[in-house]
Formats: sequence, C-alpha cells, structure tokens
Amino acid sequence: MSSSSENLDLPTLHKQLKDAVDGDRRALCAGLGRVHHRRGAFSPYEGGYLTREHLADLVQRKILESASWNSVETWTAEDIFAWLNPLKRDKRLPDRIQDRQLFLESLYRVMADCFQSAGERMSGRRPAEYLNYLGAEPLYIDLPELDFNPADVGFYEITRWNANRVLDEHDNVGEVRRLRRTAQNWVPDEMIERYQEMVLGESGGKGSQCSSLVGFDLDTREDQGSQLIITVTGGWYYQNVVIRDIMRDHRDIYDTLASRITNADGGSLHGGLAAVIAGAPNSNIALNITVSSRSGKVLLIKRTAGVRTWQEYFQVGPHETMNFRPTETKQENCFVLARRALSEELQIEKEDLVGDIIFSWFGYYLPEAQGYFFAHAQTDLSENEIARRIRGAHSSFESGRIEWLELTEENVSSVLEAWSRGPWETVPDMAGRRFLPHAAISLTQLYRVRQQHMFGAP
Repeated sequence: MSSSSENLDLPTLHKQLKDAVDGDRRALCAGLGRVHHRRGAFSPYEGGYLTREHLADLVQRKILESASWNSVETWTAEDIFAWLNPLKRDKRLPDRIQDRQLFLESLYRVMADCFQSAGERMSGRRPAEYLNYLGAEPLYIDLPELDFNPADVGFYEITRWNANRVLDEHDNVGEVRRLRRTAQNWVPDEMIERYQEMVLGESGGKGSQCSSLVGFDLDTREDQGSQLIITVTGGWYYQNVVIRDIMRDHRDIYDTLASRITNADGGSLHGGLAAVIAGAPNSNIALNITVSSRSGKVLLIKRTAGVRTWQEYFQVGPHETMNFRPTETKQENCFVLARRALSEELQIEKEDLVGDIIFSWFGYYLPEAQGYFFAHAQTDLSENEIARRIRGAHSSFESGRIEWLELTEENVSSVLEAWSRGPWETVPDMAGRRFLPHAAISLTQLYRVRQQHMFGAP
C-alpha cells in the first residue's frame, strides 16, 4: 500500500473504493444491456450485466464461505450493497481492520472471478487493487479455501445461526404452525399418482406420518431474537420417496425450479424460494445432527442396505424426520426432533452433552422437497462408548459400520470435492467413502461452529 493511501481518512478511501469498483463494473458490463431486476443470492455470475445488488449477493456468499470470526456473520447483502453504493454516504465500512480487510479481499476475489467468467471480453484484465483502500497495513488473515455454496448440491439457505445469534429453545425457536396445503404446482398430478403406485407397490406401506414444510417466517425484530416460525402440513414418509424419484428421473423439473429460486424478482429468500416451497408436493422435514466424541472426532455412520434411500452411503451423524401430530395442537419442534434423533439412534441423552445442542443452518433441499435443519452435539463420551450405545439403540437397524473423522480442512475439502459435480453425481472421497450430499453441509457447518467456539471456550 502506498504511504499516501495510509495518510488519507477512511471516508475518502471509501469514496475512492466505490469509484474503483464502479470502474471495474463499467469495464465488465461495457456493451451489455442493463437489467433492472435483482438476481437472487444463489445466482452465479454467468457473464452478463452485473448489478450492484448481484455483486453484493456474491460478496456476501464469499465472506460467509471464508469467515472464521463472529462479526462478519451479521453482515447482510443489503449492508454490502450500501458499502458499494455511491449514494449511501452514511454507511461506513467496518471499523476493525481485519473486518474491513476481509470485505476488500472477498470483493476482489469475486470481481476477479467475474472477470474470468466474462471470457475473452476481459482477457488479461484484472480488477483494481481494492486493498489499497484499507487505510492501514494489511494483516495476515488465514482464510480457509472451502469455497462451498450449498446450492451447488441442491440446498437453499433460509437462515443460519452463529455465536452472536443463537437459536435458543426458550427464546426464539418460534411455533410450528399447522396449515392445510394448497394444490402443488411442481409436476402434473398424474405423474405423482403414477409414482405413488410404484413406490407403494415396492414398499408395501405409507411409512410414518411426517411434517411437510409449507412456509417459513423470520421475525427479525430485536425483541424476537430472529425468531424462526415454520408452517407445516401432514404428509407420509413414502411421499418423500415419490418426489425424490420424480426429480431424479426428470431433472429438467429440478432445473426449472432452481431457476425460479435464483432468478426471482425481489431476491430469493422472500421471492422465489418461498413461492417454490408453497407450491411443493408433500415430502418431509429432516434434521442432521453431527456428533463429536470427547476427543473431537466426528461420527460417520454408513447406512445399511435395508433402508429406502441412500443405501450404503455415509452420513455425518444421525438423520431424523419431524413427526406430524394430527390430533395435537402443539407440533414437534427442531429441538425435540434433535433430542429424539440422539436418543433413538445413538442412546445419547442430554446429560451426555457438553453444553446444549447447537443449530447452525436451516434451509430447503430441493431434490427431495425437504425442509432441512443442521445441528451439532459435542459429547463427553469416548468413541468406544458411543459405538457401544449405537449397537443397543432403538433405531440401530439403520446404522451399519461407523467410522470417526478428524475435522481438518483437508478431510472436509475431500467430501466437498466428492460432491463437486452438482446435486446428482458423486464420487468417493480420498478414503473411498461415498457420502450423502447432506454431509457437505454438515461438515462445513461444524467447521464454522468450531471456529466460532459455539460449544464454549476452546
């Protein structure tokens, strides 16, 4: 950084940064028709006109992939848009040097990716050196290169929690509301009926009654603590298998729905994603909870050949589906579901945990029309004791071989690489294991939870 830049005040540097970013955007968009709607937060840049809103979405995603501290998790795409907008003069960049530096480095990486995506138009061009506008000497920041977007494997984020914004069972879980679902609009009803006959003929029964996600509401008022309210209707387990089979046999349907989410006017969260969920066929709401031993190793469970889906694939801890209670007013919430998963599948109870269950992510798994919670449990048990309990658990018929994983960047990256071909195809990881797609979310979220010391002080 030049000494003259260090001597400038931060407001002046911020103005110069906005000018530099706009200069890069003008070069990137030269000769292209302007678009007037906002692209969703899940849209990659594909070489067209890049709006500030779309750029802000991309930068927020890059920051959330990279950040290992708490403060940046509160930055919204709207905050980042304001930092980039010349008209928002009252919106200052973060005060902390490391926060400001993370923003500038993430902004540069996104713009460099956009230049590369533009192909020959930007051949040989590089963005401006945004770190010149830091206002201090750059710090050494070790940014993990996990570089993972859950939407790449079909998971669309609704909300996430962090060390500054915790999902607490007593404060902000919110109610689970019941509603009769309106007609689905994903596929022709005749197709669903045809697949239902095949699935019921193979399975011999409907399975258990499950909650199916109809809608969600994030009450972000300060006194509500970002309360999550979900709306559900009653369904059956076999209906999840039906929509799973349809989506795998007709991947054009998935592509159409994904496009509705990512290209919705007004952003994806309260536009495309909510509309897609409201029109979905019945499926279920599921939870995956990672389980760590006393030494910090992560439990992997190989599913048996006898389960209905993902036979002989590894999952990261137990999975469980949310019960629907047709005769009761109060429905099962995510904490009750998580404790049931630990108890029924692992014989792990509340007194075996270090601290409480930590929830980190809630979203929608489009290939199976599922609402999905990701949670984490740190136990005070050895690997041998957990293995012993699994053998005697109520639902142990679902569990085959178990293994233990060290949560290192290399091991997590190996699972991400195995699922780098999109939502349908996978390859074994470096140890020869095949993982459910959910494992990519489970491990990256646990990695983030540990970085933020959400289980307590290290």
